[in-house]
Amino acid sequence: MSVPAFIDLTETDQIAELQQYLKSRDIKVVEEGELFNDVKQLIISTAEIWKDTDGKDIEGVVNSILSLLFVIPIAQGSELVDLLCEQLFVGAENGKAPVSLNLLHNLFHGYPSKTAFLYKVYCTWLKVAKISRSIHLVPTNLKELTSWLESWDVGEEGKQNVLRLLYEAQMTCGRNKDASPTMVALLQSYTEDNASKAREDAIRCITKALADPNTYLFNELLTLKPITFLEGELLHDLLNIFVSGNIKEYDEFYKANKDFVESIGLSHASNTRKMRLLSLVDTLGSAREITFRDIETRLDIPEAEVEAFIIDAIQSKLVRGRIDHVNSKVIVSQSCQRTFGRAQWEELATRLGQWRDNINQVHKKLQTVQM
Repeated sequence: MSVPAFIDLTETDQIAELQQYLKSRDIKVVEEGELFNDVKQLIISTAEIWKDTDGKDIEGVVNSILSLLFVIPIAQGSELVDLLCEQLFVGAENGKAPVSLNLLHNLFHGYPSKTAFLYKVYCTWLKVAKISRSIHLVPTNLKELTSWLESWDVGEEGKQNVLRLLYEAQMTCGRNKDASPTMVALLQSYTEDNASKAREDAIRCITKALADPNTYLFNELLTLKPITFLEGELLHDLLNIFVSGNIKEYDEFYKANKDFVESIGLSHASNTRKMRLLSLVDTLGSAREITFRDIETRLDIPEAEVEAFIIDAIQSKLVRGRIDHVNSKVIVSQSCQRTFGRAQWEELATRLGQWRDNINQVHKKLQTVQM
């Protein structure tokens, strides 16, 4: 049976057509004779068609209900939107996530962005995007999202709930790079007074960051209140090693806490690789070259693996340079800073001063030539 098209119909006629369609599917529909209650009953009855109806037909029916929903005053819309969101989420769980995703898009954009109950719609949208691995179809710009959350007046707990849902969806969809600033924003929303409530989030943030093969700099994490709350625990000690320690310190930590490292799901091989790369950065400092032999001895790398390690370091973008095979060394053009504190600012000031002096000398020489 085809789904009726609702074009140029009054709300009353549209409701009647929907009721007739559902009855033709042997679905019970309560007729109230009033717009709000009729739409509510249609939403309740429509839950039945998700079981054995083609996705396009479901979309047609629910989009028609949406057009009726948008006619109802916003002040009365919250209950109906909540009902519909629950239905769309259940539909996604039962194999029709792409349909739910499209309908949530239409529902979200059918109201002014400051409408308070869009908080519920957005949360459901994130949950469905996680199920369908389609977070790229949901607007996730943190600046825009912050503005919406303020408009919806959901408070700190509501904000934290959304950021947590967004983070989980991004991680499930393999968008680790996007997930990292989301988690940082979540942890930044906690204060000294409630940081203890974010313990699980803080632990997850650290372990995911350490496990991510493309994340190397962790200094910012130490400034977050929920993470400082973990100070004195093994995980915080491990994080400090990744922030400013070296491969020898990590090896000692691992030997003493092997069971702990494995219990939090971290790979010793991956940790060793990352710590060797970070130790290379420290070893280089401001040097512009380093020999294969130095890399081998300082980082405890077998001679046969040194060249592959150097290539890995360059590909990681922690180091920029080229390999001098003839002289068995690396010519370094740039290396990153693991931390940026007072010492780094002072070094930057010195370099800028030298650059200024060099420019002045060049300028004086040019003036001399012109005379």
